[in-house]
Amino acid sequence: MTTKSAHGAHLGDFQPEELLGQLKAEQQSRNYDTAIKFIDAVLGLQLDASTLRDSLRDGVVLCHLINKLRPGAIKSINTRSLPFTQ
Repeated sequence: MTTKSAHGAHLGDFQPEELLGQLKAEQQSRNYDTAIKFIDAVLGLQLDASTLRDSLRDGVVLCHLINKLRPGAIKSINTRSLPFTQ
């Protein structure tokens, strides 16, 4: 389907859902990059976007981040790997 804009130009096969999906993916990528840079700046950890979710899943990195921002906020950080807690 060809669509004409208000200015008379042809927009071709404009797919708003596809464009929205691309914009969301780009925003998510920027969000990941921002989070990685922030964690790196605060904790000095070298994370990347492909492993960010796994790195944060057990909460250890987040606890260290909170303690860095508010020293003593988390008294004890459990670093044991228990499958049922993840």
